[in-house]
Amino acid sequence: MTELLRVQDLRKIYNRFVALNRVSLSLPEGRLTSIIGPNGAGKTTLINVITGYVPADGGRVLLDGQDITRLPIHERVRRGISRSFQITSIFPQLTVAQNVLLPVLARRGHAGRAFAQLEGDAEAWREVDTLLEAVGLSPVRWQPAGALSHGNQRLLEIAMALAPRPRLCFLDEPCAGMNPVERQQILDLIQRLARE
Repeated sequence: MTELLRVQDLRKIYNRFVALNRVSLSLPEGRLTSIIGPNGAGKTTLINVITGYVPADGGRVLLDGQDITRLPIHERVRRGISRSFQITSIFPQLTVAQNVLLPVLARRGHAGRAFAQLEGDAEAWREVDTLLEAVGLSPVRWQPAGALSHGNQRLLEIAMALAPRPRLCFLDEPCAGMNPVERQQILDLIQRLARE
């Protein structure tokens, strides 16, 4: 398998607390991988550094062999890295469909345009429909995202993370706060999406 991501000796220090201490790993393209460990082990910090939400204090992040360690978030997204967050991060006042439309438009270079100007963008709306269908949220597409159950908000966040068409998508604790039935549904969805 082709190596998609390589992390070399990655370090992150908050004041004097060493959150990441020379972490190295390699992720091949096309494989579903889990990073596991107890609370406080640095999993979210690792994702934050790889995706550019916090800067590395040492080491390198390579995507397709290219050093992206100092690139801003939007450039990492443009190169194919996406993520969801440990704490649900949606736009609660927008509809479910509008939440997914935003990253679709950003990928297409239209993020600055008002929703009203995009009513006729059939291709963007087809992408939104496809993503909502994939995660099972089509029936609630016009509901405000803040009115969704916790489980459905997590599904929405997965759809938003997939909207940029990433080659590498980090899902930070996608089952957090879910009951066993919801947890199994999310895990089944993740496995299906990884295969597709």
